[in-house]
Amino acid sequence: MIIAFITSYITVYIISKLRIKKILAKDFHKPYEIYIPKIGGLCLTISSIVILLVMHFLNMLSQEILILYLIPITLSIIGLVDDIVNLHQFLRIFLTCVFAILFIFLIHIPSLKFPILGSLGNVLLINTIVIALLIIYPNALNMIDVLNGITPSIALISLVTLMICKVITSPNYELLGIGFVTLAQILPLLIFNKYPAKVFNGNVGTYFLGSLITIYAILSNLCFEYVLCTLPLVINGLLILITAKGFRRREEIHRPTKVINGIIYPELTKTSPITLVKLIVFDKPDTESNVVKKIITLFMITALITMTFEYLTQVIL
Repeated sequence: MIIAFITSYITVYIISKLRIKKILAKDFHKPYEIYIPKIGGLCLTISSIVILLVMHFLNMLSQEILILYLIPITLSIIGLVDDIVNLHQFLRIFLTCVFAILFIFLIHIPSLKFPILGSLGNVLLINTIVIALLIIYPNALNMIDVLNGITPSIALISLVTLMICKVITSPNYELLGIGFVTLAQILPLLIFNKYPAKVFNGNVGTYFLGSLITIYAILSNLCFEYVLCTLPLVINGLLILITAKGFRRREEIHRPTKVINGIIYPELTKTSPITLVKLIVFDKPDTESNVVKKIITLFMITALITMTFEYLTQVIL
């Protein structure tokens, strides 16, 4: 945990000081003009590589843990390339599909547990669900990454929820240990990405977190709980896909909100997509920090519902 935190912190600190034009992006939700590095999530990639090397030398590296990190590392590198040179959206989705399919060949998932309903053992359905989750979540996390501190906060809440649910159902100490290590990796990113942000997460960060926590949920056999606790994330993604008419780069669609004197207002043009942020400020425009607090509160509520549901199903059944 200490190595994970220190490596991640040093990396994101160095990134925050970079002023290379190619990696800078404007923070549109500030009442003043500011450009900050957009590849802060690279700290997760670097710290993960260090963690894998340390675990290898200590002879603690299992196949599951290797895959848990290798796929997110690879997807984050794709995200980094996209942050710098702007890959076509369909190429990004295609590459995500490739690694999602690769995952089901590398890891055998014998069944998926669904509270009350029991276990699903059909291989075709299991693989379909796993591939869908691995395609959806990196992109869904990327879609909601529009305000300071949102993405690492969602990642922390989701991961802690999964860890607690795993303790309630059937503790796996290897996965719990990796969960604590991952929390240590994410904390420095939250410190530098929280309002007012010194770095953005970038696609490198959202792709890493979206894929890693999804794989963590799959390996923990907590897919239903994962979807339940991240329901606002799924809803936000669906709203954008429907109202923006498909997968499109953020730069290609009209902004759903506008900022006037530090206050976020909904953009009311017909071509502007509906998002979670837009719905929150629709009746009552607010500051970025307050909108962030409302979204985090929403995720904490769904996390609490998920943990309560998991506990009750264990007690009842």
